[in-house]
Amino acid sequence: MTDSESPQSVPNLVTTADAPSGCIPLVEPYDAHLRFVENCPEGTVVLARMSDIEPFIRRGETASTLFPEKIAVATTTTVNDEYLDELDWQREAELVHKFNPTFHIPCDVPVYEETDRSERLERIEGYLDRTVAVAQELAGTDIELIPLLKGVNIEEWRTVSRVFDLLGVEYYAYYGTQYFLSGAGFGSLLEDLRNVVCQMPDREIFLIGLLAPQMLERLPPQVVAASGLHQWRTWVSLREVPTIVSRSRYESLRTEVASALGEGQTPLGVWTDNSQKEVV
Repeated sequence: MTDSESPQSVPNLVTTADAPSGCIPLVEPYDAHLRFVENCPEGTVVLARMSDIEPFIRRGETASTLFPEKIAVATTTTVNDEYLDELDWQREAELVHKFNPTFHIPCDVPVYEETDRSERLERIEGYLDRTVAVAQELAGTDIELIPLLKGVNIEEWRTVSRVFDLLGVEYYAYYGTQYFLSGAGFGSLLEDLRNVVCQMPDREIFLIGLLAPQMLERLPPQVVAASGLHQWRTWVSLREVPTIVSRSRYESLRTEVASALGEGQTPLGVWTDNSQKEVV
């Protein structure tokens, strides 16, 4: 889809009223993680990678059998490139339909600065088309889709933003893990998020890959949900303390994350729109 096309009917896009917020632990289907989830409060949302849960789906598991019914499950395609290479949108839609999570982040595609600009734009346009296709395939289910913002610069974010306008996107996911894996770090993530928000100030963001409260409090207020793995495991001392202690520690993390995402952030009005960021 290009931004010159007319609006399409896209079912099941999540609204800001229904979207996840606050602390969203990324969990893996290990016994220790599943025991931790069992002790999470009702209404908790957890994030699970498609590459981790596909073997369970093939065994007939669903979100409500693998996880407690009190937990809302979000599945994500923000996984390793090797898995994505083998996952076409039809199979993705089939797996998600079988697993029946509450939320799904669909159709991720590798988009890196070192990739040729024309190839990046082609991948982004293909990603948007596949996202619409998965949404239409899941029409009639209760699964709500959270689209990803793809791109590495202002030009590409603007392209996706215009398509988001056409589709009526209110809330989207942003993949932050790659900043830490690549060595770019928090400073680069913060700069890019500020530039992204300047393009789309009225949309809310689910940030994947960061749960440290002292960093979250520096992010734009549009970031309303955050997910990570290392931070919650460290806070709760998984496998090292009694359940009652880990539960108390997780409640402290949830409280600090909620506070960091809700208050004390730099007002949008004091930022400079760094629109001259190099287009590569």
